[in-house]
Amino acid sequence: MIDVLCFTVGAFQVNTYLIKDQATGACAIIDTGESDELVQQLQAL
Repeated sequence: MIDVLCFTVGAFQVNTYLIKDQATGACAIIDTGESDELVQQLQAL
């Protein structure tokens, strides 16, 4: 199963997606908004 989380970050309110494979723990970030806000949200997980 795959989890998809969506974060809205940055001055332009860009949607950034974190996709995680529950079986392996492998993750990918798609369409990053390049902001400290995204880093803070990922660290909070």
